[in-house]
Amino acid sequence: NRLDKLEFAIAMHLIVCVSKKNLGVPTILPPSLQVLKDRVHAAPPPPAQQQQQQQNVGGPGVGT
Repeated sequence: NRLDKLEFAIAMHLIVCVSKKNLGVPTILPPSLQVLKDRVHAAPPPPAQQQQQQQNVGGPGVGT
């Protein structure tokens, strides 16, 4: 239900393109932005997030 940081940045970029550069609103995400989104979302989370996820799985209180 919320945009992540990348989705927010893409949305703001498109807003600037429409409002300041007088470009049309795209009906689909342009390929250059789709590639960026796919690349970032396919990457594994940073080590701090991986550690937090591991602590949440099977952590204290699980199975009690």
